[in-house]
Amino acid sequence: MNKFILLASFAYLLSSGLLLMRLKGYRFEATRVITILSASLATLIHGVLLWGTILDATGTHIGLGISLSLAGWLSAILVIASSINKPMESLGIIVFPLSLLGLWLPAWLPPPHLLEASIGLHVILSLIAFTLIGLAAAQAALLMLQEKRLRDRHWQGLIGALPPLTLMEKTLFEWLLAGFIALSLALFTGILFIENLLAQHLAHKTLFSFATWSLLGLLLWGHHKLGWRGQRAASFTIWGYGFLVLGYAGSQFVLEVILS
Repeated sequence: MNKFILLASFAYLLSSGLLLMRLKGYRFEATRVITILSASLATLIHGVLLWGTILDATGTHIGLGISLSLAGWLSAILVIASSINKPMESLGIIVFPLSLLGLWLPAWLPPPHLLEASIGLHVILSLIAFTLIGLAAAQAALLMLQEKRLRDRHWQGLIGALPPLTLMEKTLFEWLLAGFIALSLALFTGILFIENLLAQHLAHKTLFSFATWSLLGLLLWGHHKLGWRGQRAASFTIWGYGFLVLGYAGSQFVLEVILS
């Protein structure tokens, strides 16, 4: 099993390294194809390892390590899928190293616990929302960097490796809208299936999730009605994802690592 983890790790590193070379202005003809194929191999192995950990004869197991690993795997899958028809693989410069980290997290963090069937839908929707908003935040970070380079008139390297600014911004709002819908459904199912969302172990997660939902809702409204875009949109997105990380990963870390 360790050999497969090492192989997937190498594939993630290869994809990340090739993307870094492109951002620095070094490239060769087959760079894009090798990057996508290498990332695809990594996600294939990552997925097999993940599902073997999550599912067994006793049911479905989840925990902080598994959740973050699953989010990293889903992120890599979505980046690869979006790169089929659009030149969006550059997003992997942020996503693939995080996916690599997620590959090792289940072994480093406390073991997962059995998931109650009644809240399975809520957990799945929460992970999907976390993944989509995380992708939007990664896109926002690249968008901010790209705009800064354009203002400073640095035309080489990064600018040539990234998609056009309009495509970056359009993709950002596509990820945001999808993430906002998933987060709305996650909050709704939480209200339905969880007796007390403000219980001691859920209060921070609930409050930060609603903070993210409010911030992203405001951003989507502002974009539609007032034309908000660029640096403002990127800042809202990164702040929103930061709240989500604090609410979910932060509270889970305290419960599963510090207090366990």
